[in-house]
Amino acid sequence: MHPELIDTRSGESRPLCVECGESFERDLMEIAARRGTGMPVSPRCPACRAARRDEHNARVLETLRTGQLQRTRPISVGPDEGARSLYSAVCSDCQRPIRLPFKPRLDRPLYCRFCRDARSGR
Repeated sequence: MHPELIDTRSGESRPLCVECGESFERDLMEIAARRGTGMPVSPRCPACRAARRDEHNARVLETLRTGQLQRTRPISVGPDEGARSLYSAVCSDCQRPIRLPFKPRLDRPLYCRFCRDARSGR
């Protein structure tokens, strides 16, 4: 339960920001957007939310500029470049040339990604 300021004359309650302690009006659109999602309505006023979001974004940008993410290589799909050699083959259905990370056997059909997905019903 979030702290609220209750007006003794009218009985209306207004939420208090958990950061600055000021009372603020809740936006009806925000309440409607959160309804049914299971996510709580923010206990912060709009100004504190904006300041917190700006602080978070500044940390993320600084990490991207100077952090470990700058030195990492993107993950490529498929076998490593120098780990194993790729073998050429032809798809048994569409006759497209394909490359495989294993040596193909002649007694089994080989399929490209599209034909394999079509055969499995994807």
